Amino acid sequence: MSYCYYGSNLANAGTLSLELTNPQTGLVWGICSFDASCNSNCAVTSTPATIILPVSFTWFKVQEATATSVRLGWATGQEQNNKGFEIQRSSRDSNFTTIGFVPSSHPGGTSSTSTPYSYTDNYPPAGKTEYRIRQIDLDNRYIYSSVVTTNQGDPAKQAEMYGAHDHIVITLPSSTSSYDALVYDTQGRVIQSRHLPMAGTYTITALSTQHLYYITLQALDGSKQTKAIYLY
Repeated sequence: MSYCYYGSNLANAGTLSLELTNPQTGLVWGICSFDASCNSNCAVTSTPATIILPVSFTWFKVQEATATSVRLGWATGQEQNNKGFEIQRSSRDSNFTTIGFVPSSHPGGTSSTSTPYSYTDNYPPAGKTEYRIRQIDLDNRYIYSSVVTTNQGDPAKQAEMYGAHDHIVITLPSSTSSYDALVYDTQGRVIQSRHLPMAGTYTITALSTQHLYYITLQALDGSKQTKAIYLY
């Protein structure tokens, strides 16, 4: 990180201090100061201070991604004066643009309980796509979430995935290369992983019924598919 302030931007006799804060946790992990001669001094705090943010994100991830849609999910730990969430998208390293808005679920935008949200992008572009959330307060102040990434491929190359009682069935079409399959629980923990070396049908077993799982298939070229599957 490097900043420099010239002339009238900073009084000759003073310094400017900046706190470096994690927008998701509110922890101040570093402090930098700058003087009028562009001399800087930065330090990492040994015991980060906590700032109470109006809204705290507890998680944000891609819940399901196909060739034709991407479903995003996130949750807040608490909210105060929250207007809502702008969904922003960037494809092929372009600037982020807003594609949708989800209002707060609570009257007045205030809650002390965990609240889940979701948004579906029904027109995702092909190739690498990044998503982030711009949370906006009622007074129009805002913070950003972390960034999540998908890679939308050719529909003809998409794998098929579905649940059947206590297992998940994956079918790779003949046009695909090998995949690594990762199965996550609702806490984001990898509970199974498996290499799928070629086209064909595979079964992932030893799963529990009446549970929701997220399965991600990642190809050698970095493209990914993610799908949420509930086992009845």
